[in-house]
Amino acid sequence: MYDDQIKAYYEHLILLSGRWVMIVSILTLITGLFRWRKFNKALKIYWLFLLIALVAFALEPLFVWFLRRNKEFWVPILNACNIATTNFLRYPFHLNNFVLLGWFLYLTLQPRPVAVWIKRLSIALVIAVTINFFFIQGHDMAGGFNSTVSGLYCLILPLVSMWYLYNQDNKVPLSHNPYFWINLGLIVPNLLAIFPYLAGNDFFKEDFALYAQLTMIKYGFEIIAQILTAVGFYYARNVKYLDSNQFK
Repeated sequence: MYDDQIKAYYEHLILLSGRWVMIVSILTLITGLFRWRKFNKALKIYWLFLLIALVAFALEPLFVWFLRRNKEFWVPILNACNIATTNFLRYPFHLNNFVLLGWFLYLTLQPRPVAVWIKRLSIALVIAVTINFFFIQGHDMAGGFNSTVSGLYCLILPLVSMWYLYNQDNKVPLSHNPYFWINLGLIVPNLLAIFPYLAGNDFFKEDFALYAQLTMIKYGFEIIAQILTAVGFYYARNVKYLDSNQFK
């Protein structure tokens, strides 16, 4: 009984932290709308990536809300589908990372050869995580292969992009380059999240309190990431000064 109360307490804190992430995410999207006329194709795709990420993020509290108010309807369906947690809702996050984020990075790194490899890698990972989700590790994993490769993807590729930004010559200072702030906003939360991704399923089953604490810390960094992204949107006016042969 005590363990159930502790778990319910931490679940409430996770949901509360998630609401703050959604609020800041909405403000970032609004910032993007105000700067929309300055956006190029890549920034518009990134804005869409953030929108879909927000919708996917909101699915979990929405699902919990519906479940609590309609248990008699949902419980038999969930039991029939062997769904015991909300971890199955992570799949849209992974697809969004590999499709829209991959597209954004592909556009910002053209015409370099690495852009082609990002495109190929993204397609391969979409196939891999889909096979893993439906046929191998399944839909009930808190960490595992899908979360790990998704986190590494969102960490390593922005680092690659940052390396090119740092070493390229253009008229825009790095601190005024929108891609710099956006990449930084991707690196910050995913750098912290790698360990929970690797061991998240063990934490979820064996030490939910630790899992919840790590999740809330990650949410804190997600808020910082959204603020960094909003700064990037603010500097969208500088996109026109970037090398048109490299950033389309």
